[in-house]
Amino acid sequence: MEGEERRKEDLPGEKESKAEEKVETIPIGSPLHVSPSLKSLLRCFYGLNQLEVEIFMYLLKNGPKKVKVLAQKFDRDYSVVYRALKTLCELGIVEKKSQREGIGRPYHLYKTIEEHLLKDKLNEIAKTWQERVHEVLHNIQ
Repeated sequence: MEGEERRKEDLPGEKESKAEEKVETIPIGSPLHVSPSLKSLLRCFYGLNQLEVEIFMYLLKNGPKKVKVLAQKFDRDYSVVYRALKTLCELGIVEKKSQREGIGRPYHLYKTIEEHLLKDKLNEIAKTWQERVHEVLHNIQ
């Protein structure tokens, strides 16, 4: 009967897991028909690796976190997560805030910049990139 046979990819949860596994790549020479996502823009514009993108997206969705919490979440060594956060901070898309609870050493929380600032940064990079592409195309003989 119609509708009784459901394809595996139509089952709940299957689409989500496939979407998470999918890495958007565009082979050289193919048209740019892939709709960009924030993840793909972060990879393209900033050269981020998969972990850096995932940490950024997690912070964007869940707010400020400690390195230890992120290391546990992503099942990675503290130093690996710390280096990823350092890269994100150097790029200016994540901020490090010091906090103190009572007496003792401060701890650090990492959070993404405000969304409107991120949009401004991405728009500026896109504009610069577009100008450079037009220059290259103009100079093709």
